[in-house]
Amino acid sequence: MSKKELKKIIIIFLLSRLLLLAFLIIKKDISILTLYDGEHYINIAVNGYQEQLLYAFFPLFPLLIRLLHFIIPSYEIAGLLISNICSFMSLIILNKLIKDKENKFINLVYLAFSPILAYTTIVYTESLFMLLTLLGYYLYKKDKYLLAGIIVGLTILCRNSGIILWGAIGLDMLIRLFKMKDIKFRDILVYGIISLAIGMIYPTYLYINTGNPLMFATIQKTYWHRESMFIIDGIIADIMVIKRSFNLFTILIFLENWVSFFLVLILGIKIFKKDRVSSIYIIVSLFAFSLTYRDINYWVSLASSSLFRYVFNLFPIYLYAFNSKNKYYKLIMAALILFVTIFNTLTFYLGGFLG
Repeated sequence: MSKKELKKIIIIFLLSRLLLLAFLIIKKDISILTLYDGEHYINIAVNGYQEQLLYAFFPLFPLLIRLLHFIIPSYEIAGLLISNICSFMSLIILNKLIKDKENKFINLVYLAFSPILAYTTIVYTESLFMLLTLLGYYLYKKDKYLLAGIIVGLTILCRNSGIILWGAIGLDMLIRLFKMKDIKFRDILVYGIISLAIGMIYPTYLYINTGNPLMFATIQKTYWHRESMFIIDGIIADIMVIKRSFNLFTILIFLENWVSFFLVLILGIKIFKKDRVSSIYIIVSLFAFSLTYRDINYWVSLASSSLFRYVFNLFPIYLYAFNSKNKYYKLIMAALILFVTIFNTLTFYLGGFLG
C-alpha cells in the first residue's frame, strides 16, 4: 500500500469519528461508550460470566478489553480503543481486497461511514467482527489456509454468526477440490480443524459450566424473548408494532431493516458467479438473521429490531455495493447512506434505541 493510499484511509477514518468526538466533548460524558450491549461486555471484562444472562455474549471482545486494561486504566476507554483500531484496520484490509481502482475510494468511504457507524465507534463487537471476517476472507483468498482458519475461529469466538463464514469458505474449498482441483484435501483439514477448535472453545466452556453448549441461544430466548419465525411473519409482526404505536421513527427503522435486507439479498445473489464465498456468506447470514425476532407481546420495539445492524456488518457489501459505472446510481446511494448514517448515529448517541 502506498503512502498516498494510507493517507487517504487515515483522513477518511478520522472524519468518520468527528461526530463521536464532538458528542463526547459537548456532553463530557463517556456513558455513551457502554450503551445497551456495551454495558454487558464491560461487565464480562471486569467480572467474568457471573450472571446467567451474560452467556448470550461471546467472550473474545471482553477478553481483549480485559487484556488491554493491563495498560489502559479504564475498561471503557480500552473497549473504545479496540473498536476504533479494528475499524481502522478494516479499512486497511478492504483497501487490499478491492482491485477496482475506479470504485476503491467510494467503497472505503462507504465502510467508514456505514449506517452502523455508531456501533463501530463505541464498545460493541461490530468493528472487531468486521475486521476478523475481512481478514479471514483475505487470508483465504491468499491461500493461507492455516492463518485463515485461526482468524475464522476467532470470528466464531466473537459472534456465533461467524460459523456461517466458516461454512462458506469450507464449501468453496470443497468445490475447488472436486471441480477445479486447485486445492488439496490436507488444506481443507488444516483450515476446518483449527477454526473449529478455536470456535468451539466457548460452547465447550458453556457445556462444562451449564451442561448446555448452546446456552447462549437459550439465554437469548429466556431473557431477550427471541422467537423463531419466517421472514413474512417478521414483516407482519413489525406492521403490527407500527399499528400499535404509530410514529415516524418506527417506520424509518422498519424501512431500514427490510429495504436493506432485500437489497443486500439481491447483491448476494448477483455476485455468486464472481465470488462464491461472499455470496454464500451473505445469503445464509441474511436468512439466519431473519429467523429470530423479538416477541412483540413482550417488547414495544420492532420484532426485527437489530436486523439492519447485522445486515450492514456483512463485509461483502463494502466490496461490491458501489461497483457500478453509473454515476447517478453512486450519487443516489451515497445520499441515501449519508442520510441513514447521520440519522442512526445521532439517534444512538442521544440514547434512542435502534437495536
